[in-house]
Amino acid sequence: MACIMEASAEKPGNVSPTKSFGDLSYTDFVKAAERLEPFIEKAVGERTEVGKLIYEATSEGNNVNFGIVMMFIPLAATQGRGTSKLLKSLTLEDTAQIVKAMQKTALGGMELKDKSLAKYDVFSKGIFDVIGEEKITPLKLMDMAQPYDTLAREWVEDYPISRAIATRIEEENESIINEYLRVLADYPDTLIARKAGLERSKEVSQMARWVLAGNLSIGEFDAYLRADGNRMNPGTTADLIATGLFLKLIKNNTR
Repeated sequence: MACIMEASAEKPGNVSPTKSFGDLSYTDFVKAAERLEPFIEKAVGERTEVGKLIYEATSEGNNVNFGIVMMFIPLAATQGRGTSKLLKSLTLEDTAQIVKAMQKTALGGMELKDKSLAKYDVFSKGIFDVIGEEKITPLKLMDMAQPYDTLAREWVEDYPISRAIATRIEEENESIINEYLRVLADYPDTLIARKAGLERSKEVSQMARWVLAGNLSIGEFDAYLRADGNRMNPGTTADLIATGLFLKLIKNNTR
């Protein structure tokens, strides 16, 4: 439900029921949500094999919702409560499974900019040796990635942005779109930053602030974000919104 509600809202720059990218449509997101559901059910419980479930839940050759899979599995395991204890308990085998999932999905925008970190590149041939030699747990992996990835930072810090979203967002399109703009205004999208550079990502955040202030129409903003294919797609922000909705739905269903 959280995935479909997020994808159904006509958010600027994202896939929606009326707008697609060349290789990605709204139907892809609906199907991905359906495929994810049984893995979310399996995740509930203290003995959750987080890495294995992330790997199994990752669609073959399709990264439509990889960020969402990464975000949802730990939250499902803890039923929306604090994830720190669970994530600290994960092993090197969990790391290997998560890296295998990243490799299988061939994630876009993951080109390594800092060459001093080359041996930690998840697409390098020696990455699994490095994981063992340096005992890189999933949390350590995310800690290294957090300067470049807001979702990794959410893992490390127990989902502060997503939990704040959950307190504000309502289960209807206008609220979802407004919250998306608010988050995008406050946090430069790290998918855009990885694809187009941090300055472009900051520019997009400034434009989101203009929309919220009424100085730019949402249609003009959407057109700008779509002018260069999916290079300016605020995909990280969309994943944060889906996660906030997931947390809200968990809370509503466990009262």
